[in-house]
Amino acid sequence: MTQLFAIAAGGAVGAVLRYGMSSGITQWLGRGFPFGTLAVNVLGSLLMGLLYVLLIDRMNLSPEWRAALLIGLLGAFTTFSTFSMETLNLIEQGAMIKAGLNILLSVVLCLGATWIGVLAGRHEAEGKLDPLIKRLHDWEKVRGVTVFRGISGFGQSGKIHSSSLLAMSLDLPVVVEFFDEPDKVASILEHLEEMIVPGHIVSWDANLMVEN
Repeated sequence: MTQLFAIAAGGAVGAVLRYGMSSGITQWLGRGFPFGTLAVNVLGSLLMGLLYVLLIDRMNLSPEWRAALLIGLLGAFTTFSTFSMETLNLIEQGAMIKAGLNILLSVVLCLGATWIGVLAGRHEAEGKLDPLIKRLHDWEKVRGVTVFRGISGFGQSGKIHSSSLLAMSLDLPVVVEFFDEPDKVASILEHLEEMIVPGHIVSWDANLMVEN
């Protein structure tokens, strides 16, 4: 029930924002082409891609907040049904070129905007690894570092996560593996305790095979 109220609240805000933006662009550019609906859908697609990565995969927000923003606000903000009606009106008016252009731009630009949003979200999320990698490379000067991304698995929650084309399972663990002499590794691990959540550091002995 709480999620339903969250969606309703987000939808109310999204609908008002959609009306304001669409009306403003229509007054600015005129009614000869549905620029307002196109702009709303492109912006909504961009935000959907960005927030999908940030809210679902990286930020520890409650299901109510996720529902309010992704389903409520962005669901009401984007206007696919309006796009369909406006395109049909253009066809009935005989403006086939404008109708085709509206379909082409809406599909291409919205898909492109969603993709850009996802890439921006991934860049922001993965950028959090940079201080750790930089520290291991510049300060600790370890002999080698490798970063792994999980493609499938589950943790304490028991919920199974798998990779997908867009999300790439950013909620799955990222493993940063490095190696060096035992004494140096022990010293480095002490330094990293201030950067890593407790219980997320694992170490083991390894044999380095060197050719004579």
